[in-house]
Amino acid sequence: MPTILIVSAIVLLVIALVSYAIINEALEKRRKQRKRLLTALSQRQRMFHDMLTTFPSGFLPKELHNLVCRVLLDTAEHLSRLEPKNATHLEAYRNYSEQLEASHNRPATAVGRLESANQANGVRKQLQELYRYVIQQSELGHFNKVQTQAYREQIKRLALQMSVETYALQARQAQQLGKFRLAIHYYTLARKLLFREDVNHDFQKQIADYDTRIKTLEKQARELADHGGEPKDSKVAAMDSEAQKEWERLGEEEAKWKKKNLYD
Repeated sequence: MPTILIVSAIVLLVIALVSYAIINEALEKRRKQRKRLLTALSQRQRMFHDMLTTFPSGFLPKELHNLVCRVLLDTAEHLSRLEPKNATHLEAYRNYSEQLEASHNRPATAVGRLESANQANGVRKQLQELYRYVIQQSELGHFNKVQTQAYREQIKRLALQMSVETYALQARQAQQLGKFRLAIHYYTLARKLLFREDVNHDFQKQIADYDTRIKTLEKQARELADHGGEPKDSKVAAMDSEAQKEWERLGEEEAKWKKKNLYD
């Protein structure tokens, strides 16, 4: 009888130890999953918050701006459930709610402009991140095809606008330095981008504006040459070469866009 009790006690102990191990493993797995989720949500919050601060005011159309705000709202809500004692999540939720409300009241005609090449680089990276998010959510079934196509077209149009404005900015800087031929080059690159994408004749006015600017600059360049203006030096040639590299990089980016679109 005592032997049976001892064996029974050993069996119960083994069962208890196994149960403890299973429960402990499940808890550890849950802790790891929670930690990974917190990390992913925090990264998403930082990325989309950076979008609000990186994009010039009015740069994003209402639909995309509202999308960014809704993502931030959902993220803050998830974080507050995971960390209910962290008051910053609730404060972030209130802040993004206010921004979303302000977006609803923003005039549809508001347009943000780029002010520097450095700003353009930051905007380009954020647009790529936003594009990847849209594709990811579409593949997960959170966006239907109509929504996905609308978001993609808006982002692509913004990418075009950003590239054109970057060239125009470089052209104005070159013109201020008296480098008229370099300014012509940058305006020509901007015009080529618009002309290539002008399937629905949406950019005719802007193309005509650049045509006018180029003609004015050509006249100024001839006048400068007639008065013994200096030929293009090595520094200008280097800048000109860099402009061509930028054009080639833009072509590569456009090819990537098209490859990504094949999933449809």
